[in-house]
Amino acid sequence: MDMSHWKGRHLIIGTMHGKESVLGPLLEENFGLKFSALNEFDTDQFGTFSGEKDRIGSPLEVARMKCLAAMEICSVDLGLASEGSFGPHPEMGFIALNEEYLVLIDQKNQWEIVVKKSSFDTNLAGQIIDTEEELLSFSGSVGFPEHGIILKAESFNEKILVKGICDHEHLIEEFRKLKGLGHSILAETDMRAMFNPKRMAVIEEAGKELVKRMKSQCTQCKTPGFGPVNAHPGLPCKGCGFRTASILYLTRMCAGCGYSDQLYYPNDVRFEDPQYCNFCNP
Repeated sequence: MDMSHWKGRHLIIGTMHGKESVLGPLLEENFGLKFSALNEFDTDQFGTFSGEKDRIGSPLEVARMKCLAAMEICSVDLGLASEGSFGPHPEMGFIALNEEYLVLIDQKNQWEIVVKKSSFDTNLAGQIIDTEEELLSFSGSVGFPEHGIILKAESFNEKILVKGICDHEHLIEEFRKLKGLGHSILAETDMRAMFNPKRMAVIEEAGKELVKRMKSQCTQCKTPGFGPVNAHPGLPCKGCGFRTASILYLTRMCAGCGYSDQLYYPNDVRFEDPQYCNFCNP
């Protein structure tokens, strides 16, 4: 498979949160790219997880904006950026879901490749904290200090935010300082990639999926990035045969010529377990 269209080219990764540490080596090893990160690039202008600024579009739109902005600043024609999203699963609202979008833009060849990786393995959490005992219990439950913590306080019109706390001494010090001012304190997990190994692992998995997509060429025009754009439910239940919400097939499409096809049974499973059937297990 000819990968010469990427070999030796400069890829800019638009991030200020260390994502190049897992994304760059994957692309360099597989395609011979030379990568660098625009670490001074203020990606917070597009929105923050900690709430100072609302996101200015969907995760995919923001990832695309980051990518294009970094490419323009560095005057390069190949860029990569990501954006994460956290919230309740759309069907199982009691379970938190992490979705990571990657956008690779190749302006030289007029290609855009998008991948999304979803994971339930996230420590997204927040709790009102009144005592040091509660703080230590919360920190222990979210994988601190390997995973960072944010302390938020609000009193009257004053808002205080302490981010990137990664050691116990600093955590207790900031808590006592805020408590001494009489503030109500909210402890949250720091979801920025460089302070959250669980999220960084999902970004790395998204990077591996991107590598597969970059190697997947359209059977008609050879444009890279051929892959799924829609997932269609309907996998039959092994018990009753009724359609379930599990994926029956994927629609794959070429961003170059528009050719599409359907890939049935993408998980190599032809029937779903009855425990996931709304009829057998309502």
